[in-house]
Amino acid sequence: MEYDIFIGHAWRFHEHWKNLARELDELEDFRWRNFSVPWHDPAFSANSDNGSRRIRRWLEAQIAPSQVVVVPDGIWEIRSARRWLEHEIDLARRSGIEVIAMTSPGKNNVDPSLLERVDTVITWGAAALRDHLQNARSADRSASSPSIVAQTALTSGIREDYDSREWQEHRFGMPLERWASFAGRSFWITGAGSGYGHAMAAALAAADATVFLSGRRREKLEESKNDIARLGIPTERCRILPCDVANPASVADAVRSISMHSARLGGLVNNAAEPLRGDVSPLQKWSWESWESMLRTNLTGGWLTARAALPLMTGGDGLRILFISSGAGWASTPDAGPYNISKAALNNLAMSLAAEVERDHPHSDCQINTLNPGESFTEMNQGATASAFAVVPSVLALLSHPPGGPNGRFFHRNGSSMAFCEAAPWPKPLLEPCVPQGCTSQADLSAAAKL
Repeated sequence: MEYDIFIGHAWRFHEHWKNLARELDELEDFRWRNFSVPWHDPAFSANSDNGSRRIRRWLEAQIAPSQVVVVPDGIWEIRSARRWLEHEIDLARRSGIEVIAMTSPGKNNVDPSLLERVDTVITWGAAALRDHLQNARSADRSASSPSIVAQTALTSGIREDYDSREWQEHRFGMPLERWASFAGRSFWITGAGSGYGHAMAAALAAADATVFLSGRRREKLEESKNDIARLGIPTERCRILPCDVANPASVADAVRSISMHSARLGGLVNNAAEPLRGDVSPLQKWSWESWESMLRTNLTGGWLTARAALPLMTGGDGLRILFISSGAGWASTPDAGPYNISKAALNNLAMSLAAEVERDHPHSDCQINTLNPGESFTEMNQGATASAFAVVPSVLALLSHPPGGPNGRFFHRNGSSMAFCEAAPWPKPLLEPCVPQGCTSQADLSAAAKL
């Protein structure tokens, strides 16, 4: 059994990875290849523009034929190496190559910012890597058709690369029944003037839901609504609702406006947030006003909106609240302390609220969860390349989940579930993978995915 494996940046200089190479060589039933940038060659000096370009071209040539890219968690934590690892991951993504993160020896998890970028996390060791690849190959062989196995992203529905302009064809991966369940229901999206909020509002409007778009700036909300219309999505049910989530009176006014148009809310997405500011050592240097402003928006705002909206959601056929968090809620990155803290606190707010509401409203099918949206090009993160619509499939899957679904759980936009404090990962897929009857080719499956 032979695999073409690319193991990430400069791994040969780390003793643990030298040991891994020896372990892989000793596996009798497992052959592998490894590539490493020839750093000893002056032409590949990363300190020059020409050297950087040569490294990029070299990486493209080496990753293209690979089946798997393995990213070492320990090297990811080295800032000087991370930019090359990010480039390697991007190359793999564009080529449809699986990206695996391997934990460092003695660790049980990986850096949350790496978790956002990979397909799979495995524990340290050659045996773990071999077992994962062999299990994946066994699953391929047991499938009814190789072409169907190649389309697992289609069958699961949770993909991050749907073209928003083609929403009528793919419905962001939602089965017809789940898609149709949004029609006639009402949803409140905060931070809807741009980025993730705009993307979520557009998708819900496309599914014929009534969407209340909230944000502090009316002009941004109007712009968002116009952009939704440019996608060919009807906007008659999109209602502009200016609101400052950090202001209790503004939140109360917004809920009164919602109640005048809708008898009940089908769901609330708490997406509004104050971004990182780029300050150095803020935990030591920030003023009280800066600290209080971030926590008021990123934490208190989520509590105020959820508390105010709950009376419009209890007693019905489903209570759905989704908190949009960040990998920062699991991290301790220097210079991002206040933001990290606000998102970690938001995570606990969501988990605690889920437990409390489920206890107090046992017949409301309470599903209050948290989503880590990863990195996308938004007003808050203009250095990323992925579309904000990458978050939509998981959002729709959570908001349309049938009764008995997750509550107080944490998810990544790729559909995977994560642990946080006492909350264990949700053990089931958000969308059950299925192969339509009669599909025996890629063309059949692609056609079925559009139904």
